[in-house]
Amino acid sequence: MIKKLFVLLMVPMLGCAASPERVYTHTKDKVVKIGMVLADHRQGVCSGAFIDSEGTVLTCAHCIEHTDITKLFVKKDNGETSRAVVRVIDKKHDLALLTTLFDRTLYFKLGKEVKRGQEVCAFGSGFGMQHSMTVG
Repeated sequence: MIKKLFVLLMVPMLGCAASPERVYTHTKDKVVKIGMVLADHRQGVCSGAFIDSEGTVLTCAHCIEHTDITKLFVKKDNGETSRAVVRVIDKKHDLALLTTLFDRTLYFKLGKEVKRGQEVCAFGSGFGMQHSMTVG
């Protein structure tokens, strides 16, 4: 399953030929901000995406591999927040799955393989700014 999910990270979003505003509008409810509190009270932020309607989130393993996470939560674009639990970590492919309490979520459907040179969009929470988007 994790191998198939890797394709999601490289999926062209609406071909990205659409305007960035259209891509953002189409994806904003599918991309989430992931927050964590560590045992020493430091905080961390990363991003992820819903991959099914039951609120399962795909993210990078390096974001949540800390063994001293005391709180893990997922925040949707509309501000709703849910506690999260790490379900699977695959360090080899740098992927992780989180379980949340959200249900009936909009989600990214797994796509086809990306072709070399094809334009794609990447979403994230760089420096804590939710929903940054890069096209390239």
